[in-house]
Amino acid sequence: MSKITVTCDCTSDLSEEQMLENNLGVVYCHIITDSGRFCDPIEISARNVLAYMDAGGIPVTESPIEEDFITLFKDRLKEYDEVIHISLSKDISDSYDHAMLAAKHLGMENRIHVVDSKTLSSATGLIALKAVELVKEGKSSKEVVDYLNEFRNHVSCSFVMRNLRYLYKNNRVSAKAMKMCQKLSLHPVLEMRDGKFNLRSIMFGNYEKAQIKYLNREMKNAEKIDKKAIFITHAGCTVKELEKAHDIVASSGNFENIFITEASATVSCNCGPNTVGVLYVYHD
Repeated sequence: MSKITVTCDCTSDLSEEQMLENNLGVVYCHIITDSGRFCDPIEISARNVLAYMDAGGIPVTESPIEEDFITLFKDRLKEYDEVIHISLSKDISDSYDHAMLAAKHLGMENRIHVVDSKTLSSATGLIALKAVELVKEGKSSKEVVDYLNEFRNHVSCSFVMRNLRYLYKNNRVSAKAMKMCQKLSLHPVLEMRDGKFNLRSIMFGNYEKAQIKYLNREMKNAEKIDKKAIFITHAGCTVKELEKAHDIVASSGNFENIFITEASATVSCNCGPNTVGVLYVYHD
C-alpha cells in the first residue's frame, strides 16, 4: 500500500497542535512590511499586522513560491510515496499554481496531487483534516482526491466584518464602497462560493449586535451541520466577543469539538479587527 502524506497552506488556520496531531506538512506565506519580510505565522501574527495597518502601514502578502513547495514536497517524499496538498483557493491566490509548478519541476505529477480547496482559512483546514481521515482509512490517493473534490462543496466559509476598510487598503474594494459602509454603519457578510469572495448580506447598525445576528443566522439550520467539528475563526476579536460566539454555537447543537482559532496574518490583513466567522461541514 502506498504511504500518503497530507500537506496544506498556513492559511488553513489550524492550530499547531492540530498540525502535529495529524502530521500535516505546511507551506508558509509571507508578509512584507517596511521592517522586512516575515513568515506567517512564525515571525508575524494577525495582531502584529493589524497594529501595523492601524499605524498607517500597508503590508504586502506573498503566497508561497515554487521553491517553497519544492522544499516541502522533497522533504515529505523522503518518507512517503505520495503527497496530497490542499491549497488556498486558486481564484484568490497563486498558491495552487505554484504547487502545480513544483510538482512538474520535480517530475512527480504522478506522486504529488494538488487539490484546490476553493475556499480559505479554517474551511481549508477542514478539508485537510478530512484528507488525513481518509488516508488513515486506507484510501488511495485517487480515492481521496475524488472525494475531496466533492466534499469541498459542502464546506461553509463565511464571516462578518466591521467595515471594508482593510479590503480597501488591499485594493480589493473601491473607496466609494468603503466610505458608504462607514457612513451608513454597514457591516458586510462575505462568503466563499465557487472559489471566490461573494457578498452574502449586509448587517446594519451596532456591530456587536450585527455579530450576534450573523452567528444566529449561521446556526439557524444547525441540524444540517456536521457535529464532528466546527470552527469559530477570528481576527483580533475580544475575549467577550469570542465567549459570546462560543455560547451561541454551543447552545445551537451538540458539537463534539468547537475550535476557536485566530486567522493567519495573511487572512487578517484583508478583513480587519473584530472579524469573526463560523466554518463547518454541512449535509444536504
